[in-house]
Amino acid sequence: MSALQRIHARTTLTVDRETADVLRLEAKNVAMLEHDPFEDFLDFSPGAQQGLSLRYRDVFDLIDAVGWDPKKLDPAKRRFEIPLTDDLINLLGLRREDLDLTINDRTNEHDGPLPPETLDEITTYRLAINALDRLFGKYAKATQS
Repeated sequence: MSALQRIHARTTLTVDRETADVLRLEAKNVAMLEHDPFEDFLDFSPGAQQGLSLRYRDVFDLIDAVGWDPKKLDPAKRRFEIPLTDDLINLLGLRREDLDLTINDRTNEHDGPLPPETLDEITTYRLAINALDRLFGKYAKATQS
C-alpha cells in the first residue's frame, strides 16, 4: 500500500444541525465499516501507516466538530463548522453508495407491502443520502479551482 496523501488541504464548511446529525452517524459508520485496511496495518511501511491514519483522523475530526453525543449539545446550536478533505468525502461517498444498496436490499426483501419498521429505516437512509448529496455539492463548489 502506498502512503495516502491529501489532495486538498482541509476545507471548512458550515452545515445545519440536521446535516450535522447525519454526518455524526455516518462518520461513525465509516469508522466501523471501513476498518479492513487496519487488518494488515503492521505490514505497511511507517509512511503508509501514517497515510492511513490521516483517513481516520479526518473521520474523527468530523465527529469532534459535530459532537460525539447529540444529547450533550446546546439545543440552541444550529450551525456547525466541519472540516473536510477529499479522502473524507470519498469515504462518505462510499457510505452513501452503501446506504443506496441497503435501501434496494430492504425493498427487495418483501413481496408485499413493506412493514412500518422497514419503511422507517428506508426513510432514514433516504434522508441521510439527501444530506450527503447536499454536502457533496457544497464541497465541490468550495474546492473548485
